[in-house]
Amino acid sequence: MAKKSKKRHKRNVKKRGLQRRWRIYAIVGAALLAAVGGVLCLKNCGLDGMVKGSIVSDATATADNSYQFGDLNPTQLAAAKELGITPAETRDELKERLDNLVKIASNDDYRVDYMEHSMPYLTHGAAQLLSDIGKGFQQRLKEGGYREHRIIVTSALRTIEDQTKLSKSNANAAKQSAHCYATTFDITYTRFYRPTGDGHDITVRQLANVLGATLKELRDAGRCHVKYEVRQHCFHITSRR
Repeated sequence: MAKKSKKRHKRNVKKRGLQRRWRIYAIVGAALLAAVGGVLCLKNCGLDGMVKGSIVSDATATADNSYQFGDLNPTQLAAAKELGITPAETRDELKERLDNLVKIASNDDYRVDYMEHSMPYLTHGAAQLLSDIGKGFQQRLKEGGYREHRIIVTSALRTIEDQTKLSKSNANAAKQSAHCYATTFDITYTRFYRPTGDGHDITVRQLANVLGATLKELRDAGRCHVKYEVRQHCFHITSRR
C-alpha cells in the first residue's frame, strides 16, 4: 500500500508540474501573439514607431450624395498623361525616375498607409494638392470644434507591373490607371488617424463628409478630378496642376 501511495504521489507531482509548464507556455505564447499583432497592426496602418494616437474606422461609413464625385478614369487618365511621368514597367526602372518626384511620408497634414501595390511618390503638383487637402480637412474640423483627425493616403504611384497584378486580383482596378503617372492618389473615407482625444467627438461618417466638402472646394477650383469609389472605400484623386 505504501508503495502504491508513493507512486500515486509521484504521478500527481509530475502532473502538476506539467500543468504549470503548460500554463507558462500559454501565457508566454499569448504575450508573443499580442506583441506581434501590435507590430503588424502598426505596420498595416502605416504608423510604425507611433506611440500615441489611434485609428478610427467604420467600414459602413459613406459620404453624402453631394460628395460622391464621378470623374471617371478617362477624364483622370487624360490629365495624368498631360502632367505626369512616363509610366515605368517595373519598380527597378522606376527607381531611376524618382529624383523628379516627391516622396510622401506621414506628417502633420496626413498619414501614409502601408502600400503593397504602390509606392509613396507623387509629382510636385500632386504632393502639394495632397498637403492642401490635409490642411483644409483639419481646418474644417478646427472651425467646428471637433477632435483633430488626419486623412490616410492608401495608394499612390504604381508601375505597369503593379497595375497588372492589381487588376488580376481586383476587378475594379483599371488596366490603364492614372496611378502610373504619379499624379494620382487615394484617400480612404472609412478610416482616419486621431492623434489626440481633445475636442468634441465626431463619427467616421461625419469625417467622410468633412473630407468630401474639402475635396469639393478644391475640385470646384479646378485643382483636381475626384472619383468616389464605393468598393474601395476611397476618393480617387488626380491633380490637375
